[in-house]
Amino acid sequence: MLESDADRLASIKALGGQLVHHDAGSFWAIFENQYHEAGFNDGPRVETRQPGLTARTSDVHALEKDALLEVSGEQFRFKRHEPDGTGMSLVFLRL
Repeated sequence: MLESDADRLASIKALGGQLVHHDAGSFWAIFENQYHEAGFNDGPRVETRQPGLTARTSDVHALEKDALLEVSGEQFRFKRHEPDGTGMSLVFLRL
């Protein structure tokens, strides 16, 4: 049985998803603000956080670069999304 868009939405909500607001409306997504440590060879390490979302591709495919999104009371800019082939996308954000 194939998973429907409604099934994907139910999964997002069940996994703690939240509403993401933008100028044209809102959609449900899972917000992540993961810690990353980067560096080159033996050089200095840089600590950073990379905000992102997991959302249905159908909800984010029409967003334009730099669209303003509000997540948990914070504002971010949409960078791009990468569909994973299952109807879901990773959404990359910036402050």
